[in-house]
Parts: sequence; C-alpha cells; structure tokens
Amino acid sequence: MAFIDWSALGRLDWDVLVENLLYRMYDTDGNEVTVFEGTGGDGGRDVVVDFANGTKQVFQLKHFPGGFSGGFVKRREQIDGSYKAAMKHDPDIWTLVVPENLKAGELEWLQKLVKHPTPSAKMPSITKMGRTELNNELAKFKDLQDAFERKESWDDFATKWNADRRIAPGTPSEVQERVAHTQEAIDAGDLNWTWGISTIKGMEAMVLQPKHPRAYEVSPVSLHLAADPAQMSPELLESMRDVLEFGLDGTISLPPEAVHEFTVKGPPFVAESSRHVGIEITSPLSPPEQNQQVTIELKSKAGKVMASHPATVEHVGGSIRGMSMRLSLCNGAGRLRLKSPQDNVRPTDVGLTTVLEHASAADARDLFEFTIDLFETDGFEIVLPEGSRFPYNSAGMGKSSITMEHLREDRDFAVDLDQVQSAFRQRFSIPMEAGPRDRAVIRTLRLLLDGRRTTIPDVAEVQLTLSGDEPGEILQAMMDGEASQFWWPMSTHKLVAFGRVFELDQFVVGAPEVILVNRAEIANEYRQRLTEHKAVVRPRRGGFFSGFAPEYLLEEGVVPVLLTPWGLPSMFEPGDGPEISS
Repeated sequence: MAFIDWSALGRLDWDVLVENLLYRMYDTDGNEVTVFEGTGGDGGRDVVVDFANGTKQVFQLKHFPGGFSGGFVKRREQIDGSYKAAMKHDPDIWTLVVPENLKAGELEWLQKLVKHPTPSAKMPSITKMGRTELNNELAKFKDLQDAFERKESWDDFATKWNADRRIAPGTPSEVQERVAHTQEAIDAGDLNWTWGISTIKGMEAMVLQPKHPRAYEVSPVSLHLAADPAQMSPELLESMRDVLEFGLDGTISLPPEAVHEFTVKGPPFVAESSRHVGIEITSPLSPPEQNQQVTIELKSKAGKVMASHPATVEHVGGSIRGMSMRLSLCNGAGRLRLKSPQDNVRPTDVGLTTVLEHASAADARDLFEFTIDLFETDGFEIVLPEGSRFPYNSAGMGKSSITMEHLREDRDFAVDLDQVQSAFRQRFSIPMEAGPRDRAVIRTLRLLLDGRRTTIPDVAEVQLTLSGDEPGEILQAMMDGEASQFWWPMSTHKLVAFGRVFELDQFVVGAPEVILVNRAEIANEYRQRLTEHKAVVRPRRGGFFSGFAPEYLLEEGVVPVLLTPWGLPSMFEPGDGPEISS
C-alpha cells in the first residue's frame, strides 16, 4: 500500500481525510466523536473525542506544508493561539495534527509550549500526529485511502458488481467472503459516501450512506423532483405535503405518469436524471424522542388545566413548513397527529385516528374520554418528563352536536362494557359494531351490578310452575282479571350479548302490574284439583319485565321502587308499567 503525501494535499482534502481518519479511530466502545466546522473559528478544536472513561482529547488540525520553523516560524503563533483557545474547553489531552513529521526544533518548541491551565485547573498533556502517525493509522482503514486515491472508477465497479452477482454462492464462508470483498470495493469508490447493499420489499437495493458526519457539507447530495399534480389523487397529494412539508413519517408511491423528472445532484458516481419513473419516498426513522412518555394537558381559554392524559411519542419530524408529531394514546387505541406551521399564527392541524380493532373496553373508554376533552377545550400542552412544555392551538378543530352525542354514546358504552367484563370475568376486545340489542343488554347488566331495577331485554313473559290445590291471593286476583304487583325470584337467568353468555344468579324479576295470560286454563286446572300448574305472566301494559339482584333490596321485603331507564339515546325502551310506592 502506497503512503499518502499529506503535504501535497489541498486544504479541503486534508481536512476531510484527517477528520474521517480520526472519526474511524475513535468512534468505538462508547466514545463520542465531534467534528467541528472551522469556518468562522472553531475555538481551538477541530475534532473532540469524549472517551467513555471521562477523558477528553482535543485535536487541532494545522495544514502546514513545510512545517512551522525557518521561513514558517510565524505559524507557531497560530498554534499557540489555538492551544490557548482549546484550554477553555477543559481537555485532558491536546493533540496537534500536521501533514509532516516534526523537525527537531519544532518538537522541542512544542514540548516547551507554555501550558495554560484549563477552567478546572488541569494541565493537559500535549501530543502530536505527523506523517508517520497518520500513515500508520490510515493503513488500518484501507477503504479511506482507496476512496481518496480513486483506484477504481464507478463504471469499472459496476461491471465487477454485475459479474460477482453471477457467481453461484458456495459455503456460508465463501458467500461472506464475496459480500465482504464487494463491500470493500464499494467503500473504495468515494471518500465521503458509500453504498450499503440491502434488500427492500424483496428487491436488491443500494442505500447511499455517509462515511463521516460532514459528508453532507463537503460533498452534498440533493434530490430534485418535478411531478404533475394532475396525475395524483387528493389523498396522495395530502400525503406528500405531510411527509415533504412537515416531516411526518410514511411512504409515498408516485406512479411513473406523475413523475415528470427525477434528478440526483452530487458526486459523479451518484448523479443521474430520469423521466417518467416510479418513485417511492419513505420518511426517515424517528429520532431518540420515539417511545418517550409524555402528558397531554388540555386547557381552557383562561389556561386552566381541564384534563390530562398520558401518551407515547411515536414520531417527531420537521421540514420546510413546520413540525410534526404523532402520539400513541390508550395503549395504541388511538393516534394523535399534529402538524404545526412555523409561523405559529395558524392553529395546529390536529388529526385523531382510532384503532379499536384489538382495543380493550377500558382503553376505548379512555380514548373516547380524551376525544371529548379535546373537542371541549381550546388548546393543549405536551409536557415532557423533565417538565418542558410545548403548547398547541386546537381551536380550529371542527365538531358538531351530532359528533359530540355519538362520542358520549360510545364513551358510555365502553364504560358499561368495562364494568360488565370485570364483574363477569370475561375479557374481549371492544366490538367494532354494537347493535341496539347488544348495547341494551350491556347497559342492563351494568345497572343490575349497580343495584338498580331496570328493564330486562326480551323478557316479555315469565312461565311459573305452581303447586297446590288452592290458588293464593295474588294468583286468584290475576285469575279474576285484576292486575297485580308481581316479583318472582329466579335461581338463574342468562343474557346474551355479542355471542357471549352472561349468567345472573339469584335474580328477581317482576312488574308493578301483571296479568295472567292463561287464566282460563289455570282456573280449569284448579277446578279439577290438579296439584301442578304452568302459569304464564306478562306485564299488563306490554313491554318487558324489570329485574334486580336480591342483595340490593332497599330493606327486607321492599322492592326497589324507581325503575332506572337504560338511557340509550335514539333507542326505544319498553317499560314495565306505572311505578308503585312499595
């Protein structure tokens, strides 16, 4: 491997190659490497390494061909000034990097350089890197020198890549060797960028990747898309605005007829232009804020907190028109999408999506509650765990009385279902469709659990087995055609909702006024002195019987008087007749 003549490099090539080398040397084992842009002053530091053990090393790059002695002795003033500036950053080690090995006098001067204490009173050690150190370190990273010297043109590489693809894979070690050889050839193509070999959706793909943090600055790559909106659906146009203008995550697929021209500008190996090709644009991954737990505080116009709800950050992004965020609510039952314009004048575009297919009743209840709170307040703040607050104006959200009514109905149904599921130990996802009868059954069960007397769906008559050869007082009154109060204990009763059976034990059923449907038949049986009778009883005014659990009697022998209606909007509720006092 030939050594590089570091002194012959131009200033920009020198900076890029040394920065890359230092980054490769130290970006391991938990170290943090920071490369600073020197334009306008870098404060005596071009590269800083914060080692995992707490040590800080500052590198100062000086592109001084010919050294800093003889006719270049004034360069020592620049070195001394950079050293003094670097001390403000409290380093443990300060390293001078130059393109040549130091002459004896230069090394002696550097060793005698007056040390300036750091803010923490450290006296940092002074080290140097010259041609020998640079070449030895560069030898460990072959792709850096290969890329710098451009040993292989991209046309040659493409030919080689296609040829390699035709080689039949052998053993795993042979395949691994071929992949490593191919990647090595790829890395040698450019000093700043490389291609990563990958597969996306079953297709071979090459992903452009930076080889160092400043690749975007020293060798920028840009994409230019000219598209025809007339060839796109309104939904596709909206998705493009979300991703390209606000940084929302997502994937955009543009058909060839919509793409007038697609151009990539940058280094020769990547620059190209195409017309009428299909384009798929995928937003980048979310930053570290993803999965962070936050609190959403909903506020009144006066700034009073009216409600608060927990949420999880799924995505944070930004682009030319503003910032975006997507939050997960209620264990994934809902997603809140925010698009905030940069001007902060227009209200935040708030979108709420429900994902109830696998949600529990409790999560659905919390989501409907959040949605109601969101509609009923004028703004909200997202509060981070450390206390930072980000206000949003949601006053522009559209709502209607019909929307609010439906939300409250759904919220109440979720409340009912959660309580019923807990009591009967039946856990299942909230049904995507809940018909009137199923909702009535769930509301009935909840009211019964609360100790109320309420209408029992579908119980329009009760069949009783009576014994004895003389009718009782109440039965005789019913046989005479009089309406009588009637309450009858039942050992068990089953109600069905969403195909699931909910069984009630020790159940009391009845009505304030009932009639005997088969009174003539029963009267005939008594005349014949039969000892067993099948009596059929119905509420006098039609409708269904009501019922309650016996442990919720107001006092011994007293029936809960007031009938609690289902209270389900737009749903007819058959009653059980007039109320009674006892």
